[in-house]
Amino acid sequence: LQAKGVTKVGVRLKVEMLLKATIPYGESVDTLPLATRTDRLYIEDAVATQIQECYVDQSELELANVLRFVRFDRVVVKIGGPRVWASGTISEINADNPEDPDCQAKIPYVVRIDPPNGRLVHVADDVNSLICAEVCFGGKADAVLFTLYCLPSKQSKIRRFCAGERVACAVGDGTVDAAGTVWAAGTVLDIDRSVRVDAKEPLADLECKGKAVTGTPVVPYCVQLDSGYQVLVHRDEHWLVRDLALQPEGARQQAGGVRCLKRLEKRQRGDAWEVIDHVTRRVRSMTPDSGDESE
Repeated sequence: LQAKGVTKVGVRLKVEMLLKATIPYGESVDTLPLATRTDRLYIEDAVATQIQECYVDQSELELANVLRFVRFDRVVVKIGGPRVWASGTISEINADNPEDPDCQAKIPYVVRIDPPNGRLVHVADDVNSLICAEVCFGGKADAVLFTLYCLPSKQSKIRRFCAGERVACAVGDGTVDAAGTVWAAGTVLDIDRSVRVDAKEPLADLECKGKAVTGTPVVPYCVQLDSGYQVLVHRDEHWLVRDLALQPEGARQQAGGVRCLKRLEKRQRGDAWEVIDHVTRRVRSMTPDSGDESE
């Protein structure tokens, strides 16, 4: 399909049509057996991964050795104005500078801010004072403020973890001016934690800094890291928190192309291979003729 010039959106629509054709007449995805629904989620995510890899051209791969982020990475970007920062997704790298009338100058990133805003932000330089990785914030004075900046407008009511469970959290790599992120081990202390518990200053003061605080802001988890400090997990998403039994400590996102962010990962156990789904926390054995997990 790519060779025929079909866009990645067109590929996704084609796959969705094929998957819908597998649903028996008179049924919906929700009424399918659990195993069938799991298979469908696996197929959809595997296809999405292939599409993403297929549409990243060679120039982007070369830039990945220089820039800290690639397309589809989750980041927090400085947007200016009263709110100052917002979370979003890298939409484009090495983009044309809109302020250059000759269209010769380039900027490292274009970021699409999360809803309800949804606008594009042009990032002039690849520095932490303008853009940084979205992680679980904690251990610093501005942790609560950045947590509030990144809170989604709507939170899922379903929680993947319970208090006391061992998890791996996405955090900065520990350097003074963190250039990358790591998976750090910890224990879930609290579920649906009120941000007011962790605020080192009244939330009314945070409003003055540009983040309107209404009601009682709640984050899915508060995690005590083995390194000694606590972090707030503002989204229950696999790119921020994972089962420690399935995701060991280590590099998560580093300049030069190191990435440990996929929902589906393949690992070897003895002579066998298995695929891990970091959302459902399920592990599926691979048969000898299964090949790569993206097939």
